Amino acid sequence: MFFKKDVLLAQEYLGFLLLNMFDLFLTGLIFRLHGDEANGIAVFIMEHYGLAGFAIYKFLLVLVVVLACEGISLSSIRKSRIIITAGCLVYLLVVFWECFLITTHLYPKPADPEEISIGAPANSHALDSLDPSKRKHSIRRNPSHPGNVPQSDG
Repeated sequence: MFFKKDVLLAQEYLGFLLLNMFDLFLTGLIFRLHGDEANGIAVFIMEHYGLAGFAIYKFLLVLVVVLACEGISLSSIRKSRIIITAGCLVYLLVVFWECFLITTHLYPKPADPEEISIGAPANSHALDSLDPSKRKHSIRRNPSHPGNVPQSDG
């Protein structure tokens, strides 16, 4: 019976699913950081159905690939393993590329240490985004401390 058959490539399918989940998470982060999506189909789905629709699209894509590999594995397990492994490698590259884009282009960069001066007012540009009423103390650099570690003004 077909339903009692073991899934021979279960680990490969799990890897493919996890890489797709990482891609989904990182794509959502890129959108929250006002980045763009390069895949035209994904853009269409995001614009019309939102992030939930995009998640459904990603999991349907995984389902189609897994079912196709299962069908191919009935005649050749080797071909099926090559296809799912190639899919995993492609998504691994996509995930690495998204991490690179987030860390180099989209994520807010910290203030330059040279721009933080000792006598800087509490509302210096490095702390502009913080609400002064919620700030307990400001942070400034201590030039006499080894490694120039931030010290609190408390």
